[in-house]
Amino acid sequence: PTSERDMMIARAAKLRQSIVQQQDELITLERKIACCSDDGETTNLIPTGTNTNHLVISGISYSLYSSASVVNNLVIRLTKTFRSSSNVFLRKIDRVQKQVGPNNQKYEGKVGAYLFYELLSGLRIASKLATEPAQITKLLSDPRTPTLVPHAPAILARLDKLEAHVRPIIKGVLNDRQHLASIEPYLDEILERFDDIEPHLPWILENIDAL
Repeated sequence: PTSERDMMIARAAKLRQSIVQQQDELITLERKIACCSDDGETTNLIPTGTNTNHLVISGISYSLYSSASVVNNLVIRLTKTFRSSSNVFLRKIDRVQKQVGPNNQKYEGKVGAYLFYELLSGLRIASKLATEPAQITKLLSDPRTPTLVPHAPAILARLDKLEAHVRPIIKGVLNDRQHLASIEPYLDEILERFDDIEPHLPWILENIDAL
């Protein structure tokens, strides 16, 4: 049964996606306001009294710094995400060194062996993608694909496990249906627990549209 926490996570993901869409719409609208009026002429911006942080256009007050605030919040979020992702990578290294869990025994506590194994997995993934342009097209069709960049450390830490699922992940998640918008905020947590999640991944990807 779906727990209350899972329901809250799903609701938060929907709200976050809505906020991102509204932020994009706000930025686009402010650019249009700054450039032109409805008849195509330059808009006359009238200061609202002594408050130089706002302008009034057609009786509506607009913040001059709302776009800057969006950018600032984005930078903060990206930094926080990268830090969280890096911690996933470092914890994986620690588990390899201490040989914690059955999946880390084969490295015999040698981080170099683990990193080499991940490198080989990454090269195989890149090689397969290079021979399948359609997969790359699907990968790039999702406008939120760039949000994966700050998650790079966590992704690199699990390449060996992700390798077998690259094609179904691209097909089910990284596409024009934009499931990534709901998944991305929790990606680091997913990758942290990927050893437990992987056995169920085929079913999850097959039913992702209904989840």
